[in-house]
Amino acid sequence: MGWGDICGAMTGASMRLGFKFHKEADQRQARYSTYDLVTELNDHFKARHGTIIWRELVGVDLGTEAGTKDAIDRGLFSIVCPRFVRDAAGWSRLVCVAKGEPAVPVA
Repeated sequence: MGWGDICGAMTGASMRLGFKFHKEADQRQARYSTYDLVTELNDHFKARHGTIIWRELVGVDLGTEAGTKDAIDRGLFSIVCPRFVRDAAGWSRLVCVAKGEPAVPVA
């Protein structure tokens, strides 16, 4: 399923910020601005959850067959991951709003 490195919710939220704000004419400046936004996102996530590394978040190594089976058996993808998705998406939304994007209601 995966390797258990960077939390997928954080990967998605980081991509959202990159696609949304990496549009400046000066590509170098756009890249560094995006790095700053992603760093802010990472800081929020780490402050709440301690890390952005999935295997450290849940204590399971997806790089092994046993770890993947354990994660599935314990329902980690449906029990724990939605919280990470909610937090990462929420923080990326706040960053977007802070940068002047319209606030879209969250269901």
